[in-house]
Amino acid sequence: MYAIFAALPIIVALVMMVGFRKKSGISLVAAWFASIILAIGIWNLSVGDAIGLTVLGFVSAINVLLIVFAAIFLLNAMIELKFIETIGNGFKGITQDRRIQIIIIAYLFGAFIEGAAGFGTPGALAAPLLVGLGVPVFFAALSSLMANYSPVLFGAVGIPPVQGFDTVRGPIEALGYNADAVFHNLNTMAAFTNIFVGSFVPFLIISAIVVRDGRKQGLKNAFNIFPLCLFAGVLFTVPVFILSHVGPEIPTLLSSLIALPVFIFAVKKGFLVPKEEYRFQDDPIIEANESSNTGISLVTAWSPYVIIAGLLALTRVPWLPIRDFINPAPAAIWATGTSFMLPNFVIAIPDFLGMAGRNFTFPILNNPGLFPFIPVAIIFLIARKTSGETIAKISKKTFNQLKNAILALCFGVALVQVMRFTNQTNTEVFSMTAQIARSLADAFGGGFPIVGPLIGAFGAFISGSHTVSNLMFYSLQLDVAQNLGMPIVLILIGQTSGASIGNMIAIHNAVAISATTGFKEGEGKLIAAAAVPFIICSLAISAIMFIYLALGTYFLA
Repeated sequence: MYAIFAALPIIVALVMMVGFRKKSGISLVAAWFASIILAIGIWNLSVGDAIGLTVLGFVSAINVLLIVFAAIFLLNAMIELKFIETIGNGFKGITQDRRIQIIIIAYLFGAFIEGAAGFGTPGALAAPLLVGLGVPVFFAALSSLMANYSPVLFGAVGIPPVQGFDTVRGPIEALGYNADAVFHNLNTMAAFTNIFVGSFVPFLIISAIVVRDGRKQGLKNAFNIFPLCLFAGVLFTVPVFILSHVGPEIPTLLSSLIALPVFIFAVKKGFLVPKEEYRFQDDPIIEANESSNTGISLVTAWSPYVIIAGLLALTRVPWLPIRDFINPAPAAIWATGTSFMLPNFVIAIPDFLGMAGRNFTFPILNNPGLFPFIPVAIIFLIARKTSGETIAKISKKTFNQLKNAILALCFGVALVQVMRFTNQTNTEVFSMTAQIARSLADAFGGGFPIVGPLIGAFGAFISGSHTVSNLMFYSLQLDVAQNLGMPIVLILIGQTSGASIGNMIAIHNAVAISATTGFKEGEGKLIAAAAVPFIICSLAISAIMFIYLALGTYFLA
C-alpha cells in the first residue's frame, strides 16, 4: 500500500505531461503538491521538514538553472554574432545528410561535453546547435535527449560511479571484499556491457526520428545508414571500455576526443556513407552554392565551443589540482566550520534549515554556467564590439526563454528532495523512493535483473541525474544482491546501467533541452517519443545480466 501512495506523485507528473501534454512546470508543481500531502498525511513528515526540503530543492535547482541560462545566453550570443550561421555553412564541407549531422553533434560532440561537464550541459549545447543548423526543433531536442545515455555511464569525469560507490564502500569492505577491486571490476564490466547496448544508440536515435518525419520510406531511411550508425557507436563505446581499466574519470572525455575526429574523417572519405543524402520533409537546408558569406572563419565560429570544452576539461581532470580547488571534498568543506569557504568560493550550509543530515553545498567556481560559459560569451561579445544595448537584448531574450524551466526545475528538484527524504521526521520508515524500489525487489525475487535497471532508470527519470540515482539506490541494490545471493557487481551493473538509460527520458533533461531550443509542444512529447528506445535498452541490459548468470560469468563479488 505504501508503494502505491509513494508512486502517486510520479503518476501525477506522467499523466499531466504525457497524457494531457501540460507543460513540465505546471505538471511538476502538481506532483510536488501531491508529494507534500502524502508525505505529511501518510509518512508523518512534519510541516517544518516539508517546507525545509522544498526550500532545499529550490536552492539546489539554482546550480542547474545557471547552466541552462548560460547555455541559452551563449547560443543567443552566437546567433547574434552569426557564428551559428557560419558553423552551419561549415557542415557542408562534411555532409548535408541530416542523420549524420545529428550523429556528429548530438551523439559525439554531446559525449565530449558530457565527459567534460555533465549535469545537463550536453543537451543544452548540442540541441540548440542542431536547431541553428536547420534541424526541426523537435528532432533536435529528441536526438539530444536520447544521445546522452551512453556517455553518461561515466559522466563528467567519473562523478556518477564514484559518488554512487562511495555510499556502499564501507558495507562492501565489511563483507570482507577489497572495495577498490570491486569498484574497478564494476566499472570495467559496466563498460563492457555498454558495448552491446550503447553502440546501437545512434541507430535508435535515427530510427526514432525518421519514423516521425512523415516521409514514406520510414525505417528504411534508418536501416540504410545502420552500418555508419554502428560504426559511430563502436568508435565511442570500445575506447570507453579500454579506458575504464585506467579509471572512471577519463573514459567519456577521451573516448569522445578519439571518436569525433575519426568519425568526421571517415564521413568525409565516404566510408559507409549512404549514396542518397537524407533531408527532412520540409527541410530549410541551404545548398552549398547558396551558402551565405558571413565574413567569419570557421575557426572563429567554433572557437567559443572549443575554448569552453578545453576549460571544462582543464578544470575537471583528476590529475590537475584545479579540480580539487574549485570542487573540494566534502570533508574539507565541513572542516572549515564556515558557511562561505574561501578562497575556493564554496557556499556550505550544514543541516539546512535545521534538518539533520541535509547539507547544502554550492561550489560556485565549479558551475559550468558561471565558468566558463558566461565569461566566454561576454568576452566574444565585447571582442566583436557588440553594443551594451544588444547584450541587454540578448539577456532579456534569454530570461524569457527560461520562464517554464525555472518553475519546472525548482519544483522538480523539490519533488526529488521530498521523495528521497520523506522519512526525515520519522527515520524508522522508508522514504517514498526507497519504498517503491524495495517493493519492486520483493515482488520480483530471483527475476530481479529485470527490474534492477528500471530502479536505476527511475532514479534518473525523476532527478535528471545518473549521480543522484546512484546515490539513492546503490545501497538498496547492494542489500538486494545479498538477500538474493546474487553477485554484488552484477546487480550494481544493473543499477548504474539503468541510471544511464534513464537519462533518455529524464524530466529535467527534457526541461533543459526544451528551454534551450524553444520547443513549445511540451516535454511530455519528448519523453513519450524516447520511451520505446528506452524500453529496448532496458530490456537489453536485463537480458545481458541473465546471460551473465547463465554463463557463470566471473565477478569479484
